[in-house]
This record gives sequence, C-alpha cells and structure tokens, in this order.
Amino acid sequence: MIRIKAPDVWALGFHGEGIVVASGDTGVQWDHPAIKSQYRGWDGSVADHNYNWHDGTCASSPFIPPGNNCLWQLVPTDTHGHGTHTTGTMVGDDGAGNQIGAAPGAKWVACKNMNDQGWGTRAWYADCFQFFIAPTTLVGTNPNPALAPDVINNSWGCPPTSGGENCDDPANDLVNEVNATRAAGIMVVASAGNSGSACGTVNTPIAIYDAVYTVGAFSAPTGVIASFSSRGPAAFTNLLKPDIAAPGVSVRSSLVGSTYGSLSGTSMASPHVAGALALLWSAHAFLVGDIDATETLFNSTATPRTGTQDCGGVPGATIPNNTWGHGEINVLAAVQAAQPTALTVSGLDAQTLPGNALLVVMAAAVLAAAGALAWRVRRPTA
Repeated sequence: MIRIKAPDVWALGFHGEGIVVASGDTGVQWDHPAIKSQYRGWDGSVADHNYNWHDGTCASSPFIPPGNNCLWQLVPTDTHGHGTHTTGTMVGDDGAGNQIGAAPGAKWVACKNMNDQGWGTRAWYADCFQFFIAPTTLVGTNPNPALAPDVINNSWGCPPTSGGENCDDPANDLVNEVNATRAAGIMVVASAGNSGSACGTVNTPIAIYDAVYTVGAFSAPTGVIASFSSRGPAAFTNLLKPDIAAPGVSVRSSLVGSTYGSLSGTSMASPHVAGALALLWSAHAFLVGDIDATETLFNSTATPRTGTQDCGGVPGATIPNNTWGHGEINVLAAVQAAQPTALTVSGLDAQTLPGNALLVVMAAAVLAAAGALAWRVRRPTA
C-alpha cells in the first residue's frame, strides 16, 4: 500500500468511507477477520446477505466448465481462495496488525462468477454484472439499483475454450454488460492478464474493452514491471492497454481459512486500483459516478514509467505505452489534484476577490457537502 501512497491518503482522514467496492470472482470468505467488518451485509451482530451476495455460477450456460459444482450458495463462501485474496487487497484490515487493504473504510459486496476450480463462463460473468447494476434478494427478486456498488474488481479473463465459448468476440454480450455497468456510474476495473511479456498479450475480455480500466502488474519493492504482466495493444480492439499499473508481485492478503499469504499476478494488481478509487471518491464525492473524469485524473497523476519494449507501433519510451499504460497509480496525487483550486462567483474568479477569500472557501465547502449529500441520498451504502 505504501507504493500507491494509500497511507498518505489515510493520514488525510480518508479510508474509503461511504464507498462500496464489489468482487466478481470465486466468492469470498465473508467472515475472514480482515474483511468481516467491511462486509455491507454485517451490522456487527447479524449478517444479511440479501443485496450483498449473489452466486452467478448457477446461471444457465451452454458451456459446462470442468469441475462445475453449482450449489446455489446463499452465504458468501470461497473454496478456491482467489476472491478472498483480492477482496482483502481492496478493504482488508483486521485491526490487529494485518492492514492489507487500500481502503479499509469502504464496504464490500460480492458475486461468484467462477466455480471452485477457477473456471467461469460468459453467462456467469454477465449474470454478476446484472446483479451489480441492480442487486437483488438472495432468491433474485426485488432488484434495487440504489444498492449498486461504486466499483467492481474483475481479476479474471474469459479466453476461448474447447467447449465452444467465444468469449473473445468483441461483439459478445460481455461488451454490452460492461458498457451498461459503466453507464450506470459503476467503474469497471480489470486485470490485464498474465500472458506477458510479449506484445499483444492483453487478449481476453474484459481487459480488452474501452469501457474497462485495465491494470498491469509490477513489483512494489523493485519498481520493475512483472514479466508475466500482459502487454498491449489489446487483441481484437487494438486499444493501448493496460491503462495503468499497480503492485502485483508477492502481494500479501487474506486467504481462506482466516489466514494470510502472498500471491502474484495482475489479479493482485487490479484490486489496488479498485481500492484507490474508493479512497479518491471518499475524499471527493463530486467525482462519484464520473468515470471519465476519474480515469483522466488517475492517468494524469500516475507516476510516469517507461521501458525499452515497443509494442503496436508505440515506443516504450513514450507515455502512455503498452507496458505500463500511464504509469504507476498514485492515489495521493489524484486526491490532491482533485482539490478545488478556484471558484467563480458572479462571473469573477475567486483569485480576483482577495477580501472574500474566507467566503470563497466556505462556499466551496458548502457545495462539496451538498454534492456528497445528494449522492448519498441516491446511492445509500447500507
């Protein structure tokens, strides 16, 4: 977390409060001590999984993946372990020294879109996007878009399979689901994939899509891009990808069984960015739901990183490039850059009104508070 400057944002008083992050993954061990308190379905004494958890692996799919074991789980569980680890990187903190999450003040919800062997299908992924746009009860009734999360972490890819799935088709329904999610004001963050280091290895949905903020991985201690981190340009769409990079080598987080351990992959990098978004939107409520502005802010404040690898006609020495995107995410810089710098009053710039400096500051504070209140009324987090 030090590398992305999260502790510096905590020091400013922002930990992700008021923001809801979502995990689309293998599930979550909801009562893991590092993430139980942050689960939106837990009030401190009773758990209510309605609107906070959904098992998408029972959605009808023509492709039956190996080890399919749909049990329609009504309680957040994670036999595989992947989703518990990524959720911990977003919000984890057990209050006893295991501070593993970027935004420990945020809440989380989850949808299981892969089975216990880590296999998913297009239908399962789509089902989870639909749930996040309008969460439902455990039996799929009474959808409520007001309970939608603010950001979804997607540490998975959907490659073509021998079973007949055509997940890499840019025109498939995952494109529609992702676009609809973004249109709802929910940011979609995804791992770039672990097929590097060759060019053109960002090659599976949803990382290849324009509506997705795609994340590559580097080593936090060394600052070196991970050899496995997929490089652009993106297959099928030919977009410059990834968009940004985050720590993804030997990342310590929560494991099933209420333990902790380190894993590597772009799967570990993308939840850093989802957590960073929770910090940014917690600090600046006027940005909530404004994904274009948020992406621009993250891109412009990233620590620039270059390399010698040229991919897709884009020199590695330029920014952005197809290895690092715009560089290392720096959430402190993003929070600071989003601070209001001037206010126009009756057509006059605040800097022309030195005698009214206090009035200008107070007015800006009132406007920011009003914006935050309006959003909270529309998108409750409890």
